[in-house]
Amino acid sequence: FYSINNAVITIAGDINIENTITLIKNAYGSIPMQNTPKFQESPNQINKSNKIITLDMPAEMEMVLMGYPGSIGNQSDSPIIDILLYILTEGETSRLYRKLVYEKEHCTDIFGDFHWGFSNELITFGYRIHPGKNFKKVLTDFDVEILNIFNKKINDTELQKAKNGIITSIVEELT
Repeated sequence: FYSINNAVITIAGDINIENTITLIKNAYGSIPMQNTPKFQESPNQINKSNKIITLDMPAEMEMVLMGYPGSIGNQSDSPIIDILLYILTEGETSRLYRKLVYEKEHCTDIFGDFHWGFSNELITFGYRIHPGKNFKKVLTDFDVEILNIFNKKINDTELQKAKNGIITSIVEELT
């Protein structure tokens, strides 16, 4: 996959297009193209039952990690997953943070993650549980918030905030 014909160049700013193309051709034009292997998509092997693994180690704080099947990055539901994850986990005003950290005081922190990739990626959620609190209550409250997405829907303010936040993070990654 590491070949000039499989490369991406990102350019930003007030540029002269002709000069920029000339610079790119001068810098990379003499590098020979290579045959790139054809991507082999692996078959989906989704676990359809709950699986709980407990790792018991001395720690100051209990932590719960959960994963759900996501999607392949080029599918139309990947941006939707990003938006839902942002609404649920990004920042102190996110739904899960407000519910689990502020209201219920079950957790000290929550987070979520989803990477677009070439195969089905996991949507992950993580919780740092307050000492003396029960992680099963966290899971119950998590389920309630997921149901609220479907029952109470997402309001326009939440949706716009998520879109703005995602665009901002993409721009920040480029700088």
